[in-house]
Amino acid sequence: LVQLMGNKWAAISSKLNRSTESCRDKYREIQSSNYFGNRTTVVVYWTKDECFKLKKCIMTQLDIQVKNPSDDDVNNMMTVDIHRKYQSLGKSVPWGAISKIMVTRNIRSCFDKWKLMCNAAENNSGCVTEIWTRDELFKLKKCIMIQLDIPIKNPSDDDVKNVDIADLVVDLRKKYQTLGQRISWNEIGEKMVTKNRNGCRNKWRTICRAANPGIIFDEGNGNNLGAVD
Repeated sequence: LVQLMGNKWAAISSKLNRSTESCRDKYREIQSSNYFGNRTTVVVYWTKDECFKLKKCIMTQLDIQVKNPSDDDVNNMMTVDIHRKYQSLGKSVPWGAISKIMVTRNIRSCFDKWKLMCNAAENNSGCVTEIWTRDELFKLKKCIMIQLDIPIKNPSDDDVKNVDIADLVVDLRKKYQTLGQRISWNEIGEKMVTKNRNGCRNKWRTICRAANPGIIFDEGNGNNLGAVD
């Protein structure tokens, strides 16, 4: 039918009793598979490069952050923040255009994968697809120190560098036990910009465990590290 009618999907769909999108997507799937000989088979699992490409396509199509974002722009923005950004702007993702750019993935596949990426980023704070940079780790440490005035008010970059994580954990515990102060992750998340509150909280837990393998996180136990948690 495509050979006879071209890409007139509305006409083709009426003859096949299928939706326009279904016919178009199936044809693209066939084209990118090995139905017609030496074509590349569609891989069931998404590669890291494909996930990155999907993320970049969405940012480019919706002008998120900047027009024509660079690879660094894409790396520096969390999946979940992209999702929230276009929702707040009332924009819809043009899945048809994105699937064309992806080539080997149809509309449904792109939509489903993006949904999974957003859910993973929300639940696991970006750990699945987003890597923390050295600058982000330093900023996280500094934000916590500034918030709780450790070791002094408004610590400098040198102050932050000179404080060992294990010592910082001890200072946080003292702050919590003596003053009842704990980290406000909402505030930290806002200052970090590229990472949400859950991402910051979970990353800090990982850092603390690495510095002190015996650490226990228990919000219900005042004798534990409530300030760290």
